[in-house]
Amino acid sequence: MKDTLIIRGGNPLYGTVRASGAKNAGLVIMAASIMADGETILDNVPRIRDVEVMIKILNDIDVDTRWNEDGSLSICSPAGGIKSHTSYELAKLLRASNLFLGAMLGRQQEATVSLPGGCDIGSRPMDLHIKGIQALGAQVNIEHGYIFARVQKPGGSRIYLDFPSVG
Repeated sequence: MKDTLIIRGGNPLYGTVRASGAKNAGLVIMAASIMADGETILDNVPRIRDVEVMIKILNDIDVDTRWNEDGSLSICSPAGGIKSHTSYELAKLLRASNLFLGAMLGRQQEATVSLPGGCDIGSRPMDLHIKGIQALGAQVNIEHGYIFARVQKPGGSRIYLDFPSVG
């Protein structure tokens, strides 16, 4: 019986609970959406500060966004391309701004991304992200608070992480 939890309560419970979407999953999908031309629609994205900052970054790189009447979020990447750099002023507000590095490289073969901010957890370096894109063939330079990356011919690779990490 070690794996059993028995609760004896005095009152039965009734009702429903609506679980909101996961912020971290939403931020990853929002950044990845720039790799597709046209519209991406996301349901159940929480309307919180980090999501709103990510929307501002998307708008700043020429990607249209809008909240729909049903609560979904539309992200529309133009077929003609987007800016390949993120704003320092916006990126410093959000740790997840680093997610644009790989997405921009995948779409346009180049990216200039500000080193991210917005994290009170402590130091979380970008070395695993950089190691990953270098393994995929990208040339990377870090100067003046920015990561500059370019890839001639994107390709696949096996990427070995030195330790488990969530980013």
